[in-house]
Amino acid sequence: MFEHQRVLVNWALRRGRCAIFADTGLGKTRMELAWAEAVHRHTGGDVLILTPLAVAKQMAEEGAAIGVNVAILREPSDVRPGVNVINYDRLHKLDTDRFVGVVLDESSVIKHHNTKTLSALLPALRGAQ
Repeated sequence: MFEHQRVLVNWALRRGRCAIFADTGLGKTRMELAWAEAVHRHTGGDVLILTPLAVAKQMAEEGAAIGVNVAILREPSDVRPGVNVINYDRLHKLDTDRFVGVVLDESSVIKHHNTKTLSALLPALRGAQ
């Protein structure tokens, strides 16, 4: 990772619940993956990354490029130890209490307070870090 990415990931790890609103081209995906992998290593628990449609495969490919194994989920039985990625529209299929950390990719999906996606996320992720 670049220095700015390391600094932001370390800040996010110290902070716990937070958001990294980095601009286009600054490597948000790598930062998300690095945070998720660090949380998994530290806690031994599973981490969930939620993405818009068609981004899960790209997330897994980026993970492979930096040595982070990412399981793409379609069903609850697909969950693997470590970092898992699923599309927002499949969240209802999962027991989110099993994850020790959650990453919400693409904040534009949840920025409006009256969206269906945000309405589903808030109760489902109430206890998440």
